[in-house]
Amino acid sequence: VGAHDTLSGAAFLSGRTVTVTVGAAEHLDPDVSNEVDPAATTELNQPLTIVAEPLTGNVGPLGVLVFAFVAQHEPTDPEHRFLSTLAGLTAQALERAQLFELERQALRDAESGRERLSLLSDVTKLLSSSLNPTTVIHRTINLVVGRLADACVVEVPGDTGLQRLDVGSELALDAETSLGLIGADDTPFDSDAPAAVAYRTGAPQLAPLTSPLVTALGLGDCTALAVPMTANGEVIGVMTFIDGTDRHFQPDDVPLATEVASRTGVALSNATQYQRERVVAEVLQRAVLPDSLPRVNGMHFDAEYRAGAAGTYAGGDWYDVFRLDDERVFFSVGDVMGKGAPAAALMGQVRSALRAYAVTGQTPSEVLSSLDHLFDVLAEDRVVTVVVGLVNPKTGAVRLTNAGHPPPLVVRADGATSFC
Repeated sequence: VGAHDTLSGAAFLSGRTVTVTVGAAEHLDPDVSNEVDPAATTELNQPLTIVAEPLTGNVGPLGVLVFAFVAQHEPTDPEHRFLSTLAGLTAQALERAQLFELERQALRDAESGRERLSLLSDVTKLLSSSLNPTTVIHRTINLVVGRLADACVVEVPGDTGLQRLDVGSELALDAETSLGLIGADDTPFDSDAPAAVAYRTGAPQLAPLTSPLVTALGLGDCTALAVPMTANGEVIGVMTFIDGTDRHFQPDDVPLATEVASRTGVALSNATQYQRERVVAEVLQRAVLPDSLPRVNGMHFDAEYRAGAAGTYAGGDWYDVFRLDDERVFFSVGDVMGKGAPAAALMGQVRSALRAYAVTGQTPSEVLSSLDHLFDVLAEDRVVTVVVGLVNPKTGAVRLTNAGHPPPLVVRADGATSFC
């Protein structure tokens, strides 16, 4: 009903009671015909009285309460007062109901805000708990499915398109059906799929999920929200969130999904870089460590390299032992400060230098003096700790020099131990 040219509109705008009586054969005025069906009045063939009472609350007009009386006299003053009182009580009830609904909505909004902040906090904690790319993505998907979306898929660029890295779903479907619903394993870069468009444009894409399975399974309207994952200003992949029949993306879900994808992108980039550097460092480190230990009469050698803690970078730690002659076996154990490939590369130079100095006949102290001079030239801002020594297999005598490294532990035949 319009606010103008109607009985209800006149009562609403003026805040006053409006009463109109229409005779049995009378033609309806336009302001009455907009609210009353002329065919109904003709069928009744009796007088009709309409009373429109404004519903006014503390904050202004709320609506109109309309009464229709058939074949009755126009309401008297006491009847008008009764109708006005009834309208006043209705307005109070309506206002209380609206205030109650506003309070409920405010509570829902507050709870939704807390849930969003909680989700972002959980994502941040989770992403910092692992440096394995596969684990990072799998844990993130498990976290957002059920809280932000009904299904989620992560894709990263391959040779010809986006390749699926992982997928998770809360839909009541088996794994094969869920994968068919989400789409092909590879998404061509030039396709119109939301993920491909998001990857090309760097902007979130919200579009209906087009799949023959959506109709076949009776899933109703499903929507795909594809959000680019970024790191260092570059798009490194796409997270696609999918809603189902009981969940529909809200306007606030887009910035939330964007923030989740952004944090996931940074974590994925860091984890990928860590894994790449770790592999390079391990290859470098193992390339410069001894392939085997020497065989020397009267001596037995064992060696083991073990990281001090889970997730520790391979890098600048080394050990070495080799035979100079029948009366001299040279050994060294040390650590180049730092981690990753740079430390491993520098460690290789240090180990080679120690071997070269030892072969020239220098004593352990002379070896470290030469290394110190060389290190000033190679890397002024790096630190090396090292123990070097000479062992005489015939006499068992040991000469060693320590430069800041944990001292060797000596275990004697009777079980007594000491550091030297």
